[in-house]
Amino acid sequence: MDYKKLHLSIRMAGLGKTLEQNLLECQNEEAKLKARVAELEKSLHLYRSHGSMIELRASLSKIE
Repeated sequence: MDYKKLHLSIRMAGLGKTLEQNLLECQNEEAKLKARVAELEKSLHLYRSHGSMIELRASLSKIE
């Protein structure tokens, strides 16, 4: 196998990426994951708040 074919197959396999390219991909993935975590935390907070509100309304109706 000559050099050009070897180089092409390495690049096709993704092994020819530079360290900077890999680092950038990791940083992008990390940013996406952080955004997803923030979205899930917000959703969980809203879910818990909704549950608390239902409990408060039930308690209030018992008092009345």
